[in-house]
Amino acid sequence: MSDNDGHKIIDGSLTDILNSTEQNIYSVTFKNNFELNNNSLFENVDIIEHGEKTIKVNLNEIQPQYFIKSISKEFEITEFRKINPSLHQLFLNLVQSK
Repeated sequence: MSDNDGHKIIDGSLTDILNSTEQNIYSVTFKNNFELNNNSLFENVDIIEHGEKTIKVNLNEIQPQYFIKSISKEFEITEFRKINPSLHQLFLNLVQSK
C-alpha cells in the first residue's frame, strides 16, 4: 500500500497484513444493563466504548479466556466477539503511525 506521496506504507499479502496488525479488542454484551462502578475486573483493560448492555474493550496483554472467566463470575455475558479493524481503519492507522 502507498499514500498519495508514493511512499510505501506496508508490503505483503492481505492475510499477512491483517495478522501483523491484530489488536486485542472485543465487544462484550451482557444480559442486563452494565454498570462499571470502578470494578477491579476492568483495571488492566481499556474501555473504548460503553453502552447500556455492551462494552468494547482493548484487553491489551490479557488473554480473552482469562477475561471471560473473570467477568463471568459477576456478570452474565450473552455475547463475546473479537473486533477486527476494517481495511479502511487499518490503512488510516498505518498512515498515521508513519
